[in-house]
Amino acid sequence: MTGVSTGSAGVPQGPRGAQSGGRLEYSLAVAAAWLNAFVFTSIWAAAAAGLLCMAASVSMGLGPSCLAASLASAGTLVIYNLDHLRDLERDRSTTPTRSAFIRKHRSGVYVVTLMAGLAALVLVSLAGPRVFVWLIPAGILGVLHRRLKRLPYAKPVYVTMAWVSVVAGLPLSMGAGSVHTLWVVLVLSLSILANVIASNVRDKETAAAVTPRMALGFARGVAACGFAVALFAPDLVRPLGAVPLATLLSLFRTELSEWYGLVVVDGALVVGALVALGMH
Repeated sequence: MTGVSTGSAGVPQGPRGAQSGGRLEYSLAVAAAWLNAFVFTSIWAAAAAGLLCMAASVSMGLGPSCLAASLASAGTLVIYNLDHLRDLERDRSTTPTRSAFIRKHRSGVYVVTLMAGLAALVLVSLAGPRVFVWLIPAGILGVLHRRLKRLPYAKPVYVTMAWVSVVAGLPLSMGAGSVHTLWVVLVLSLSILANVIASNVRDKETAAAVTPRMALGFARGVAACGFAVALFAPDLVRPLGAVPLATLLSLFRTELSEWYGLVVVDGALVVGALVALGMH
Protein backbone atom coordinates (compact mmCIF):
# COMPACT_ATOMS: atom_id res chain seq x y z
CA MET A 1 0.00 0.00 0.00
CA THR A 2 1.49 3.35 -1.01
CA GLY A 3 -0.99 5.56 0.77
CA VAL A 4 -1.50 7.60 -2.41
CA SER A 5 -4.36 7.34 -4.84
CA THR A 6 -4.36 8.80 -8.32
CA GLY A 7 -7.08 10.35 -10.40
CA SER A 8 -7.92 9.47 -13.98
CA ALA A 9 -5.10 11.67 -15.24
CA GLY A 10 -2.58 10.09 -12.89
CA VAL A 11 -2.38 13.22 -10.71
CA PRO A 12 -1.34 12.33 -7.15
CA GLN A 13 -4.10 12.59 -4.61
CA GLY A 14 -3.90 12.23 -0.85
CA PRO A 15 -1.14 12.65 1.77
CA ARG A 16 1.97 12.32 -0.37
CA GLY A 17 0.69 14.73 -3.01
CA ALA A 18 -0.18 17.24 -0.31
CA GLN A 19 3.26 16.85 1.28
CA SER A 20 4.95 17.37 -2.09
CA GLY A 21 2.94 20.55 -2.70
CA GLY A 22 3.77 21.78 0.78
CA ARG A 23 7.50 21.25 0.24
CA LEU A 24 7.34 23.14 -3.05
CA GLU A 25 5.53 26.07 -1.45
CA TYR A 26 8.05 26.09 1.40
CA SER A 27 11.00 26.04 -1.03
CA LEU A 28 9.52 28.89 -3.04
CA ALA A 29 8.91 30.89 0.13
CA VAL A 30 12.51 30.38 1.26
CA ALA A 31 13.83 31.38 -2.19
CA ALA A 32 11.64 34.51 -2.16
CA ALA A 33 12.87 35.43 1.31
CA TRP A 34 16.51 35.16 0.24
CA LEU A 35 15.84 37.16 -2.92
CA ASN A 36 14.15 39.86 -0.86
CA ALA A 37 17.18 40.01 1.43
CA PHE A 38 19.53 40.17 -1.56
CA VAL A 39 17.61 43.01 -3.24
CA PHE A 40 16.40 45.02 -0.25
CA THR A 41 19.79 45.16 1.50
CA SER A 42 21.30 46.70 -1.67
CA ILE A 43 23.47 43.67 -2.43
CA TRP A 44 21.90 43.60 -5.90
CA ALA A 45 22.89 47.23 -6.55
CA ALA A 46 26.35 46.54 -5.12
CA ALA A 47 26.76 43.60 -7.50
CA ALA A 48 25.85 45.86 -10.41
CA ALA A 49 28.48 48.42 -9.37
CA GLY A 50 31.21 45.82 -8.95
CA LEU A 51 30.52 44.07 -12.25
CA LEU A 52 30.24 47.35 -14.18
CA CYS A 53 33.55 48.42 -12.66
CA MET A 54 35.15 45.18 -13.79
CA ALA A 55 33.68 45.47 -17.29
CA ALA A 56 34.81 49.10 -17.58
CA SER A 57 38.33 48.21 -16.48
CA VAL A 58 38.62 45.47 -19.10
CA SER A 59 37.10 47.70 -21.80
CA MET A 60 39.73 50.37 -21.10
CA GLY A 61 42.54 47.86 -21.53
CA LEU A 62 43.44 47.82 -17.84
CA GLY A 63 42.47 44.21 -17.23
CA PRO A 64 40.14 43.02 -14.48
CA SER A 65 40.63 44.81 -11.16
CA CYS A 66 39.19 42.88 -8.23
CA LEU A 67 40.26 45.62 -5.81
CA ALA A 68 38.40 48.33 -7.75
CA ALA A 69 35.33 46.14 -8.21
CA SER A 70 35.22 45.18 -4.52
CA LEU A 71 35.56 48.80 -3.44
CA ALA A 72 32.81 49.88 -5.85
CA SER A 73 30.50 47.19 -4.45
CA ALA A 74 31.20 47.94 -0.79
CA GLY A 75 30.85 51.69 -1.22
CA THR A 76 27.61 51.38 -3.17
CA LEU A 77 26.07 49.13 -0.54
CA VAL A 78 26.97 51.56 2.25
CA ILE A 79 25.64 54.65 0.45
CA TYR A 80 22.39 53.02 -0.63
CA ASN A 81 21.62 51.38 2.70
CA LEU A 82 22.32 54.56 4.64
CA ASP A 83 19.97 56.44 2.34
CA HIS A 84 17.23 53.82 2.76
CA LEU A 85 17.63 53.79 6.54
CA ARG A 86 17.64 57.58 6.87
CA ASP A 87 14.71 58.16 4.52
CA LEU A 88 12.62 55.18 5.58
CA GLU A 89 9.38 57.08 6.23
CA ARG A 90 9.46 58.95 2.94
CA ASP A 91 10.27 55.80 0.99
CA ARG A 92 7.14 54.09 2.32
CA SER A 93 5.13 55.78 -0.43
CA THR A 94 7.55 54.96 -3.26
CA THR A 95 8.99 51.56 -2.32
CA PRO A 96 6.61 50.16 0.31
CA THR A 97 7.78 46.53 0.11
CA ARG A 98 11.43 47.43 0.58
CA SER A 99 10.57 49.88 3.35
CA ALA A 100 8.57 47.20 5.17
CA PHE A 101 11.50 44.78 4.88
CA ILE A 102 13.96 47.33 6.24
CA ARG A 103 11.65 48.25 9.14
CA LYS A 104 11.34 44.57 10.05
CA HIS A 105 15.04 43.77 9.66
CA ARG A 106 16.55 47.14 10.54
CA SER A 107 19.22 45.71 12.84
CA GLY A 108 20.31 43.22 10.19
CA VAL A 109 20.57 45.97 7.58
CA TYR A 110 22.72 47.99 9.99
CA VAL A 111 25.02 45.00 10.47
CA VAL A 112 25.40 44.44 6.72
CA THR A 113 26.07 48.15 6.21
CA LEU A 114 28.65 48.26 9.00
CA MET A 115 30.47 45.23 7.59
CA ALA A 116 30.50 46.78 4.10
CA GLY A 117 31.76 50.06 5.55
CA LEU A 118 34.63 48.35 7.35
CA ALA A 119 35.48 46.45 4.18
CA ALA A 120 35.45 49.71 2.21
CA LEU A 121 37.88 51.31 4.68
CA VAL A 122 40.28 48.37 4.37
CA LEU A 123 40.03 48.43 0.58
CA VAL A 124 40.65 52.18 0.40
CA SER A 125 43.74 51.82 2.58
CA LEU A 126 45.01 49.14 0.22
CA ALA A 127 44.24 51.23 -2.85
CA GLY A 128 46.10 54.29 -1.60
CA PRO A 129 45.50 58.04 -1.10
CA ARG A 130 44.94 58.76 -4.79
CA VAL A 131 41.85 56.55 -4.79
CA PHE A 132 40.61 58.09 -1.54
CA VAL A 133 40.80 61.58 -3.04
CA TRP A 134 39.05 60.38 -6.20
CA LEU A 135 36.13 59.02 -4.18
CA ILE A 136 35.50 62.20 -2.19
CA PRO A 137 33.11 63.82 -4.75
CA ALA A 138 31.08 60.61 -5.09
CA GLY A 139 30.93 60.31 -1.30
CA ILE A 140 29.69 63.89 -0.95
CA LEU A 141 26.95 63.27 -3.53
CA GLY A 142 26.00 60.10 -1.68
CA VAL A 143 25.66 61.96 1.63
CA LEU A 144 23.60 64.74 -0.01
CA HIS A 145 21.47 62.31 -2.01
CA ARG A 146 18.65 62.46 0.55
CA ARG A 147 18.11 66.15 -0.22
CA LEU A 148 19.19 66.25 -3.85
CA LYS A 149 16.85 63.45 -4.96
CA ARG A 150 13.91 65.77 -4.33
CA LEU A 151 15.00 67.68 -7.45
CA PRO A 152 13.53 65.55 -10.31
CA TYR A 153 15.62 67.07 -13.11
CA ALA A 154 18.85 67.01 -11.10
CA LYS A 155 18.67 63.44 -9.81
CA PRO A 156 19.34 61.60 -13.11
CA VAL A 157 22.36 63.83 -13.79
CA TYR A 158 24.14 63.68 -10.45
CA VAL A 159 23.40 59.98 -9.83
CA THR A 160 24.80 59.13 -13.28
CA MET A 161 27.89 61.23 -12.58
CA ALA A 162 28.43 59.54 -9.22
CA TRP A 163 28.05 56.03 -10.64
CA VAL A 164 30.34 56.65 -13.61
CA SER A 165 32.97 58.31 -11.41
CA VAL A 166 33.04 55.08 -9.38
CA VAL A 167 32.67 52.29 -11.95
CA ALA A 168 34.94 53.91 -14.55
CA GLY A 169 36.93 56.23 -12.32
CA LEU A 170 38.19 53.65 -9.83
CA PRO A 171 40.00 51.52 -12.45
CA LEU A 172 41.46 54.70 -13.94
CA SER A 173 42.72 55.93 -10.58
CA MET A 174 44.36 52.57 -9.85
CA GLY A 175 45.81 51.71 -13.26
CA ALA A 176 47.88 53.25 -16.01
CA GLY A 177 47.86 53.06 -19.78
CA SER A 178 44.09 53.13 -20.26
CA VAL A 179 42.63 53.36 -23.76
CA HIS A 180 39.22 54.33 -25.16
CA THR A 181 38.29 56.02 -21.89
CA LEU A 182 35.80 58.46 -23.41
CA TRP A 183 34.04 55.67 -25.29
CA VAL A 184 33.63 53.66 -22.10
CA VAL A 185 32.42 56.67 -20.12
CA LEU A 186 29.87 57.55 -22.81
CA VAL A 187 28.42 54.03 -23.08
CA LEU A 188 28.17 53.66 -19.30
CA SER A 189 26.76 57.15 -18.81
CA LEU A 190 23.92 56.54 -21.25
CA SER A 191 23.18 53.13 -19.73
CA ILE A 192 23.08 54.42 -16.16
CA LEU A 193 21.14 57.54 -17.11
CA ALA A 194 18.43 55.37 -18.67
CA ASN A 195 18.33 53.26 -15.50
CA VAL A 196 17.99 56.30 -13.23
CA ILE A 197 15.18 57.78 -15.32
CA ALA A 198 13.36 54.45 -15.12
CA SER A 199 13.93 54.40 -11.35
CA ASN A 200 12.30 57.82 -11.10
CA VAL A 201 9.29 56.43 -12.94
CA ARG A 202 9.16 53.44 -10.61
CA ASP A 203 9.34 55.68 -7.55
CA LYS A 204 6.88 58.21 -9.01
CA GLU A 205 9.54 60.93 -8.77
CA THR A 206 9.40 62.28 -12.31
CA ALA A 207 8.89 66.00 -12.81
CA ALA A 208 5.27 67.16 -12.78
CA ALA A 209 5.49 68.21 -16.43
CA VAL A 210 6.67 64.77 -17.54
CA THR A 211 4.30 61.79 -17.68
CA PRO A 212 5.62 58.31 -16.80
CA ARG A 213 5.05 57.26 -20.42
CA MET A 214 7.15 60.17 -21.70
CA ALA A 215 9.90 59.47 -19.20
CA LEU A 216 10.03 55.77 -20.08
CA GLY A 217 10.13 56.62 -23.78
CA PHE A 218 13.04 58.96 -23.14
CA ALA A 219 14.83 56.31 -21.07
CA ARG A 220 14.44 53.82 -23.93
CA GLY A 221 15.87 56.37 -26.34
CA VAL A 222 18.86 57.02 -24.08
CA ALA A 223 19.57 53.29 -23.74
CA ALA A 224 19.25 52.85 -27.52
CA CYS A 225 21.77 55.67 -28.03
CA GLY A 226 24.15 53.91 -25.65
CA PHE A 227 23.88 50.71 -27.67
CA ALA A 228 24.41 52.61 -30.94
CA VAL A 229 27.52 54.30 -29.53
CA ALA A 230 28.90 50.90 -28.53
CA LEU A 231 28.35 49.54 -32.04
CA PHE A 232 30.62 52.26 -33.47
CA ALA A 233 33.15 52.06 -30.64
CA PRO A 234 36.57 50.40 -30.90
CA ASP A 235 36.61 46.60 -30.74
CA LEU A 236 37.69 46.55 -27.10
CA VAL A 237 34.70 48.65 -26.05
CA ARG A 238 32.05 47.03 -28.26
CA PRO A 239 31.13 44.22 -25.82
CA LEU A 240 30.13 46.91 -23.32
CA GLY A 241 27.12 47.50 -25.56
CA ALA A 242 25.50 44.57 -23.75
CA VAL A 243 24.84 46.94 -20.82
CA PRO A 244 22.65 49.50 -22.65
CA LEU A 245 21.04 46.70 -24.68
CA ALA A 246 20.02 44.80 -21.55
CA THR A 247 18.74 48.05 -20.07
CA LEU A 248 16.72 48.79 -23.21
CA LEU A 249 15.13 45.33 -23.18
CA SER A 250 14.16 45.73 -19.53
CA LEU A 251 12.28 48.95 -20.30
CA PHE A 252 9.75 47.60 -22.81
CA ARG A 253 7.24 47.04 -20.05
CA THR A 254 4.74 49.91 -19.97
CA GLU A 255 4.45 50.02 -16.16
CA LEU A 256 7.30 49.54 -13.71
CA SER A 257 6.24 48.05 -10.40
CA GLU A 258 8.50 48.29 -7.38
CA TRP A 259 9.56 44.66 -7.69
CA TYR A 260 10.12 44.82 -11.46
CA GLY A 261 12.18 47.99 -11.17
CA LEU A 262 14.36 46.80 -8.32
CA VAL A 263 14.95 43.29 -9.66
CA VAL A 264 14.69 43.42 -13.45
CA VAL A 265 15.64 46.99 -14.43
CA ASP A 266 18.53 47.15 -11.96
CA GLY A 267 19.34 43.54 -12.79
CA ALA A 268 19.81 44.54 -16.43
CA LEU A 269 23.03 46.29 -15.37
CA VAL A 270 24.20 43.06 -13.73
CA VAL A 271 23.32 40.91 -16.74
CA GLY A 272 24.77 43.39 -19.24
CA ALA A 273 28.07 43.62 -17.35
CA LEU A 274 28.31 39.81 -17.10
CA VAL A 275 27.68 39.45 -20.84
CA ALA A 276 30.27 42.12 -21.60
CA LEU A 277 32.85 40.36 -19.46
CA GLY A 278 32.01 37.05 -21.12
CA MET A 279 32.55 38.55 -24.58
CA HIS A 280 36.02 39.84 -23.74
